[in-house]
Amino acid sequence: MNISIIVPVYNEEKLIGECIQSLLDQEYPKENYEIIVVNDGSTDNTKNIVEKFPVRLVDLKENQGRLVAREIGAKCAKYENLFFIDSRCSALPNILNILSKLQENAIVGNVSMDTRKNPKARFFYLLRKKYYGRYFDDKFEPIYIDKKNFDNIPKGTGVFFCKKDLFLSVQPKEKRKDMSDDIWILSNILKKKKKILKHPDILIQYQEREKLYESVQHIYNRGKKFSDFYLRKRGTYYNKFLCLNALLAIFIILSIIYWPIFIIGIIAVFVIYFILPFFFMKENSDYLVLIKYQGLFGLVFFVGVIVAKKYIYTSLIIFSLIIGISLFLIFS
Repeated sequence: MNISIIVPVYNEEKLIGECIQSLLDQEYPKENYEIIVVNDGSTDNTKNIVEKFPVRLVDLKENQGRLVAREIGAKCAKYENLFFIDSRCSALPNILNILSKLQENAIVGNVSMDTRKNPKARFFYLLRKKYYGRYFDDKFEPIYIDKKNFDNIPKGTGVFFCKKDLFLSVQPKEKRKDMSDDIWILSNILKKKKKILKHPDILIQYQEREKLYESVQHIYNRGKKFSDFYLRKRGTYYNKFLCLNALLAIFIILSIIYWPIFIIGIIAVFVIYFILPFFFMKENSDYLVLIKYQGLFGLVFFVGVIVAKKYIYTSLIIFSLIIGISLFLIFS
């Protein structure tokens, strides 16, 4: 099997070399695969580093977003079999051998993280493990993703195999940077009634961001992308989102009418904050990790959602204030 490996990259001068080297070290015939690195308008030293390796470099002069970078890489590919891997990932040396033995149109790979060195990696691991259960690990049986289990299996195109014609046919018409491109592409594949295999052995090592501000920015963008797909009309969590808005509006109104309710609400939030980690921790040391990051990352994610749904929240707050103040003036 001939394979085109596509690596979109933006400002990853520290990790892009390690990613490329892991692909060059594959235990697979060199003449049977190519490596295409799409430099998405990087402003650091990424391009110069890529040029030192024997790979095809597609250099975009402006940052256009991962969705566009992947599509351009796919169009440049020589082969029908496309394997996408993110620049923060390193592939195990046998990954192409495993891929070549699987006769599938689309395959979502598996992600491993070293949680011993980076507490933020441990935090995200605990959250994902709790949500996805046995499918967020390297010890599960291969499973086909379908419409029924779509929300319960970890997925993305950070490590993803797809036939070229299929991949190009499911590209979203919009090319916004803040859209949930991975999920839209995978859902479009299912609409074509194509199977998507989730396989534990298509394994990559993911490097969590070291600097806190980089993680904060990433989670903020994840909030916006989450909103784009899951909080759209008829999205998975759209109705729950509206219910949350309604509860928030009721709380604002009641707090204006009777201020002790606001105090009770704040106390309840603090109690939940310190109890919540017990539902996610696996070891005693996990409690401090969860306490340290859950508030910050939860708030940042929520801000991302608010920004994406700004008109709903603006209307909600204005409506609540008007009703609350009116009721307060009537009954005072």
